[in-house]
Amino acid sequence: MPAVAILDSDFPELDLESRQITAAGLTFIDPGDVTEGSAPGVKGLVVQWVRVDGALLDRFPDVEVVGRYGVGVDSIDMTEAAQRNIRVVTSGDYATEEVSIHAITLALALLRHLRAADEATRSGAWIDFPAWREARRLSELTVGVVGLGRIGRRVAGAFAALGARVVGFDPAVAAADVETVEAIEELLERSDIVTLHVPLAPGAPPLLDAAAIARMRSGAILVNTARGGLVDTDALVDALVRGHLGGAGLDVFETEPLPAGHPLTALPDVILTPHIGYYSVEALLEARRRTIAGVIDVIQGREPLYPAVGPVTGTS
Repeated sequence: MPAVAILDSDFPELDLESRQITAAGLTFIDPGDVTEGSAPGVKGLVVQWVRVDGALLDRFPDVEVVGRYGVGVDSIDMTEAAQRNIRVVTSGDYATEEVSIHAITLALALLRHLRAADEATRSGAWIDFPAWREARRLSELTVGVVGLGRIGRRVAGAFAALGARVVGFDPAVAAADVETVEAIEELLERSDIVTLHVPLAPGAPPLLDAAAIARMRSGAILVNTARGGLVDTDALVDALVRGHLGGAGLDVFETEPLPAGHPLTALPDVILTPHIGYYSVEALLEARRRTIAGVIDVIQGREPLYPAVGPVTGTS
């Protein structure tokens, strides 16, 4: 009987996967039962963090499909998989709502200086802190949304509904429900809040390097819930220290976990979260079901709903 092997996960149990795989008439192999040697008969692999490269695939000569929990395929050698005619499937748009809300929450918390307000209230300073006098009215501001995929469109729509002016940039999108610009430089120069929702190609330079950050409006807020490598961290820190930028909300980083004592952790106008924008109880269950369903579809000769389209990663 064809088998599906789960190579790793940080879930407390895999009962959902076991039931779904066995109900499809396939054999379920738990991570603890995966051997170091060759494992013929395994048609599907499922991974969360394990690196999938040629050496790993050599151990599974019969594999037809690799499923990854999540959206990105950074950890999978897509070229190697294609050369072996191995399909790759993901969880698709399982966390669109969660990432959208996380980005909006970061932006609004920075706009309203909630971190400083909380600290002042707890310390007894009450309103004796300078940041509260800098709060701006959202309807007087422009929000720049970089990337108009599922998440970007949702973020743009929410900010528009809250009264902000919204401008978007995405050369891959022909039409959108918001005003768009042809060059990201124009968006950076016009926006008071910039939020990133684009994929990241392996080895690509930062989308926002020092020159791009310098184009941003004085006092602008930057939000990144997509990929840490989209932003030159050193340039961002410099812009925050100099006061060119008014704040940053970051859920993703060039190096994860963020190293202890990183310069970002000492800056007051920054909100940092540990790459949790994708998470909710419901989203995680949906991601697990979708990934396993995609693996089963390929093994049983059906087209999966959420194939990985190439060696890119992102949350758009």
